[in-house]
Amino acid sequence: VADGSRGALHTGCICGAVQLRGSIPLVWGHGEQKQIVPRPDIHLQNIDPSYEYTLRHFELLWRRYGAPVIVFDLVRQTEKKARESLLG
Repeated sequence: VADGSRGALHTGCICGAVQLRGSIPLVWGHGEQKQIVPRPDIHLQNIDPSYEYTLRHFELLWRRYGAPVIVFDLVRQTEKKARESLLG
């Protein structure tokens, strides 16, 4: 790290991290809703059964930011009525 006037403030290795928060790289939607509801049902679509979209998403992250790509699954795993857990 340099401040422009005195040269390097630290010597040795430098580490950086990028946090990217986004949507699940799956094909999903809310289906047809006859009325507006606060928590509509989630429908996983079988458009991409081999998960090519997901693979392309992580390849893009790897090319853009390098390795390692670390993923945290923040999808609810237990729910009274299965909604998000259908995606996880």
